[in-house]
Amino acid sequence: MKAPFSTLATREYPGRVIMFGRDVSGEHNVIGYAITGRSPSSQARVLEFDEENSLVTGVTDPDLLMRGNPDLLLYACAFHFNQSIIVSNSAQTDLLFDAVESNYEGNTRAKPLDILVEALSQPTWIEGHEDGQFLDLTTFEPDAPNFTPRIGGIISDDEGAMVICKEDHGKTARSFYSFPLHPGKARLISTYEGTNAASGEAIQPFGGEPFEEELKGDTPEEIAGQLYHALGPKKPGPGIVSPGKDFRVSVAVMFLGIHSRRVTSHIINRYELENES
Repeated sequence: MKAPFSTLATREYPGRVIMFGRDVSGEHNVIGYAITGRSPSSQARVLEFDEENSLVTGVTDPDLLMRGNPDLLLYACAFHFNQSIIVSNSAQTDLLFDAVESNYEGNTRAKPLDILVEALSQPTWIEGHEDGQFLDLTTFEPDAPNFTPRIGGIISDDEGAMVICKEDHGKTARSFYSFPLHPGKARLISTYEGTNAASGEAIQPFGGEPFEEELKGDTPEEIAGQLYHALGPKKPGPGIVSPGKDFRVSVAVMFLGIHSRRVTSHIINRYELENES
C-alpha cells in the first residue's frame, strides 16, 4: 500500500502546493495549501486565519521578511464562498474570489474552469509596496531567474479546477485543468517541479497535469500531518541537492462539507513547532 502523498514525498523542493480532493467518506471536499521556502524571508512566515476566516500568510520576523519581496510573500491564500473555496499562491486569490462572487451574484453558475479562464483573460494590475511598481496578477512572479509561476484554483461541488501561469520566453503561458472529485483521491499542483537548484540557478517550474495522490485521513488534522511529513527533509540520493535540509514553512488543510458548507481546518506551522515551550 502506498504511503500518503507518496509522489509529493519524492520532490525535494516543490515551492508552494495546492491540493483539491474529496475525503474517503465522500462527505467533504478537501483543500490543502502548503508553503516551502529556501530563503530566510520565505521562512519568516506562518499560515493563519484572519478575522474574516480567510487563510493568509502571517509574519514571524518582520526584519527578515523585508529582506525579500513582501508583495510576493504576504497575501490571502484561500477564501470560502458558499459551496466554493478559492486558492492561490499570491494576491491572485483576490482576483479569483471576485470572479466567483460575481458569478454567484449574476446567477450564471459557471463551472470553476470557466470562471478561472474568464478571470485571467485580461491583465489585472495592483500597486506594489515600492513607488511606481505594479504587478499583473494574471502572469508569473517577477522574481528572476526563477519567474515563479502563479498557481490558483477553485473547488466547488463535484469539480476542481486549477491554473498555472508560467514564463515562456518572456511571455505568459497559462495552462488550465479541470477534474471531477472522487472519494479518497486528490490532485496536486505546485510552483516548481520538485528538483532543487544550486544558489543562483533557476528552479524548474511545474510541468504536466496536476498529479494524483490518495487521501487516507479522516480529519483535517490527519491529512495536514501526512502532508507536512511528505514535505520533510530528503535523504541523500540521485537529484537531491540539499539532503537533510528542511524547507517546510506551513501546511493548511480544510474540509468543506458538501451539504453543510461548513469548513473545518488544521494548520501546521514549522515556526510554532520549533518554538513550543
